[in-house]
Amino acid sequence: MKRLERGVAVLCLLLAAACAPSPDPEAPPAPAAPASGSDAIDAVRTPPILQPFDLGGDFAMTAHDGTTFDLAERRGEVFLMFFGYTHCPDFCPATLSLLGQVYEMLGDDGSDATTLLVTIDPDRDTPEALAKYLGYFSVPALGLVGPAEELVTVLDQYAGLMESGEDEEGEPLFGHTTYIYLIDHEGKVRYMFRPNDTPLFIAAGVRQQIRIARGED
Repeated sequence: MKRLERGVAVLCLLLAAACAPSPDPEAPPAPAAPASGSDAIDAVRTPPILQPFDLGGDFAMTAHDGTTFDLAERRGEVFLMFFGYTHCPDFCPATLSLLGQVYEMLGDDGSDATTLLVTIDPDRDTPEALAKYLGYFSVPALGLVGPAEELVTVLDQYAGLMESGEDEEGEPLFGHTTYIYLIDHEGKVRYMFRPNDTPLFIAAGVRQQIRIARGED
C-alpha cells in the first residue's frame, strides 16, 4: 500500500500516533490508560462544549457485516468515529477499551450511539477480520473498510493524518490520527475527544448529543 499522508487542517487539532507492529494479534485487548493529573480533574469537572467543526462529511464504506454503511442515509443517529486497524497494538485496543467504559456509563442511552472504526489497513482488514476483532470488545461498533481511494477521501474530509511504512520484518506499519470524532444526528462533527480523556468526560459529551438528537435539549 502506498504511503498516504494528509496534513492537519483545523487549528492543529489532530495528531498522529505511531503504531508498532503487534506481536500477537490474538492477544487480549490492552486496557485503556486513564487521564492523570490536572487533565483528569478538568475532564471530570468540565463537560464538553459541543460546537460545529469545519471538517467532516458524508461517505460510504463496507461494514464488517457485509452491508454498506452510508453516513448520508443515517441521519438522526449519533456516532463516535476513529481511524485505526486490527493489527494496531496500542491505541486502537486502548480506545475500544475506553469506549467500553463509556458505554457502561451511558447505560440505556448507549443504544443511541454507534462507534465507527474506519480501517486504515484495507489490504488486511477484510470485513471478516474486522468482525472478529470487534468481537473482543463490549462496544456497539461497526468496522468500515473501503478501497485506498475512498480512505484518502475520508481522511481528507476529517483532516486526518496517516503514514504507512514497514517494520523490520516487512510487515505494514502505520501511524495515524488518534482523535475520536463525535458526529451528530445531522452528520456534523461536534467534538473531537482525545485518547487521554476520561470515560466520564466522553460519556457526558455523548449523552449531551444524544439528548439533542432526541429533541430533549
